[in-house]
Amino acid sequence: MSGQIQSGLVVEEARNLLESGALQPHPPELLASAFYGALTEMSLTIAEADDAEAGRAQAAALARALLRGLAADRAAS
Repeated sequence: MSGQIQSGLVVEEARNLLESGALQPHPPELLASAFYGALTEMSLTIAEADDAEAGRAQAAALARALLRGLAADRAAS
């Protein structure tokens, strides 16, 4: 799958999350770029890690933390 198609899918998902109120309001293209860049860099780090399983676990924990940091505060709504 080309990077352009993948990027378009990430923008679409960012829009869906924004429209559902799951994420704090930010431009969807910027969110998609940040997600795509972070996930790409994490995958490269995993591929180069001496212990790929540990790298995957660390990357997953970081991805969850990043998403939690962008989550909308539903209690405030």
